[in-house]
Amino acid sequence: MVLYVQETGAIIQRRGGGLEVRKQGALLYRVPLVGLDRLVVIGVVQVTTQALYALSAQGIDVVYLSANGRMRCTVYAQKTDNVFLRMAQYQRAMDAAYRLAFAKALVQAKMTTQIKQIRAQRLDDAYDWQAAIERIAQLGASVSQCDTIDGLRGLEGSASRIYFECFGAGMKKLPFTGRSRRPAREPSNALLNLGYAFLSNECIALLDAGGLDCGLGFMHGVVYGRKSLALDIMEPFRAETVDRVVLRICNWGMIEEKDFVEDAQTGFRLTPEGFRTFVAQYEKHVMDGERPLRTALRDEVGKLRHALLEGSSFSPWEGD
Repeated sequence: MVLYVQETGAIIQRRGGGLEVRKQGALLYRVPLVGLDRLVVIGVVQVTTQALYALSAQGIDVVYLSANGRMRCTVYAQKTDNVFLRMAQYQRAMDAAYRLAFAKALVQAKMTTQIKQIRAQRLDDAYDWQAAIERIAQLGASVSQCDTIDGLRGLEGSASRIYFECFGAGMKKLPFTGRSRRPAREPSNALLNLGYAFLSNECIALLDAGGLDCGLGFMHGVVYGRKSLALDIMEPFRAETVDRVVLRICNWGMIEEKDFVEDAQTGFRLTPEGFRTFVAQYEKHVMDGERPLRTALRDEVGKLRHALLEGSSFSPWEGD
């Protein structure tokens, strides 16, 4: 379980074998440490030293995010110091052929999951979603012939534009005019941005715990301060993990326009009540089914570790 705390002015403190979240002295809720995988602190929330010690002793990381979901820092309970794995990762990253093959597999897997998500949306006949699937499939057929990572990024971008046209057609109650990152220019994009931030943070935590260097990606490459490997790993998971739950939340009326506030600089963001609804639905979604998405993410990092150590090809997740 991941605990998200967003209440402005709240204090998280240790109490017995768990945590208490209080605000102005009043108890908001208690959470046992047993079964807790990660604590995510959003905005102006304090964590006491005693609580940090208790979390560290249980191997639980603490992630600090801004009110808009940007990562500020992470307090790691422990990290795997597997120098041989890091050496293997650096060696593979220096191999241009390996990087290209890795990127091809990622782009192909992402397009596959996008097609699955379009089919899952059950769009009506007023939108020619079959043609959209065929266009993405045609782009996918070009992946194997592409000989540069920049070229792959171009194919991926073209497929994503087609995919988000379908996403917009499936959005029934909130407007969606196209992707806007930060600032989010409409509520639907604020939900996507928040969901991708959650997914990215999950990938970062798993990669760090697995002893990998998050800054050294294969498709996304090296950019100072960017967690490129996490961006690599999350690509095939975006559609089923985030996009699907955002469509469900919006189309079922769980979150409406009244659940957002707008800021001229930071764009739209959820109210505290809307945020709690989103967190509850996101957690339910990633923990649902015989093989939950959170388990699939953990398995993905295990596959990556094996591929890097063995120097074998990496086969990304393409949905269950």
